[in-house]
Amino acid sequence: MLKSSFYLLKKYYPGGDLRYQINRKTLYEERTKFIIANIILGLEFLQSKGYLYRNLIPENIFFDKKGYLHLTDMTLLREMSDINFLETSGNPGYMAPEILFRQIHGIESDFFSLGITLYEIMFNKIPFKSNSREEYLNDLINNQNALIKEDDLSVGWSRECADFINKCIQKKPELRIGYEGIEELKNHIWLKDFEWE
Repeated sequence: MLKSSFYLLKKYYPGGDLRYQINRKTLYEERTKFIIANIILGLEFLQSKGYLYRNLIPENIFFDKKGYLHLTDMTLLREMSDINFLETSGNPGYMAPEILFRQIHGIESDFFSLGITLYEIMFNKIPFKSNSREEYLNDLINNQNALIKEDDLSVGWSRECADFINKCIQKKPELRIGYEGIEELKNHIWLKDFEWE
């Protein structure tokens, strides 16, 4: 019997992934602002084409040789739809509650994952337990203290950054920053002076 193999080739990004950078604990606030802005621009591009990314985790964000970021692994990419409540794919710990609870979801579900990613950069951990989907679900329902308080801030990080995170990780999509459009993120006080062009 002839054996066959399947090989998956991916584009090479010499800067590695965001997980590697987080684990090195070398990301400071100004560099992180650049990273988050790159991700926002990537999400904005996908949104302009009518897609939700739904797979925003540090392992899917890669740095090119110039330091710009690229979103990879489009396996969970979906067209925006009013009937997407049956699609619950995602990564525990990063998945927006509305996806987990099988509700209709939009671009704001990607902003929840963005907030979790930024939280992880700041604290080197995510705010909810995520060893399994069930554990994540229980912690998401019961944990009322995921929002960052001023006393919790890591040294060298601003209140404005914490406010951005808190507005991204709101459990109800209608309370989340970006619910009215991606410009809400770009105009937040933490990013309003960023040179988007």
